[in-house]
Amino acid sequence: MSLIKLTSVSKEFDIGKNSKVKVLKNINLSFSNVGLVAIIGKSGCGKSTLLNLIGRLDNPTKGTITFSNENINKWKNKQVESFHNEEIGIVFQQYNLIDDQSVLYNIALPMMVHGEKKSTSYEDARTLLEGIGFNKDLWNQKVNKLSGGERQRIAVLRSLINSPKVLLCDEPTGALDSENSLLVMDILKKASAKRLVIVVSHNIKLIEK
Repeated sequence: MSLIKLTSVSKEFDIGKNSKVKVLKNINLSFSNVGLVAIIGKSGCGKSTLLNLIGRLDNPTKGTITFSNENINKWKNKQVESFHNEEIGIVFQQYNLIDDQSVLYNIALPMMVHGEKKSTSYEDARTLLEGIGFNKDLWNQKVNKLSGGERQRIAVLRSLINSPKVLLCDEPTGALDSENSLLVMDILKKASAKRLVIVVSHNIKLIEK
């Protein structure tokens, strides 16, 4: 059974008076509940739009998207909020971290937002950091002191802290050098052993590696 399924999905955007542009047309896709999937293409071809539709950050103009056989386009606001808080994690090209807070705080934040104790949240954050061999000397460092590669790894761990079923990654290595790109992709590959990981990228060579 497919975890996520898109049926005849199209997306249009208004670009002016009585004028629209078609970004996606009649997309049919299905995704299983585990594995690493890459959506590859040049800038402007609709990759991020597709990811936003899957993540219910936007709605299709036509067609149906289901998650566990439920039509997500018909969900009310509370259902969408629950989906974002409990079922999916999102990694952006821009890290979206809280710069003046520590590595541990940034990773643990989603758990604390859910009402978990700080001590429990920090313990889980430490477990994730140990799992990728992240330098312990940096755990209490403010993230604005870290390199881009380090910050993106923190962003990935933050997205995993609540054990989402799906991880959506929009050009997660777009601002990184080749070495750090491979480190981030390695984390995503390992994460895909237990969940669905969808990565949008224009870097075919990186994905092939």
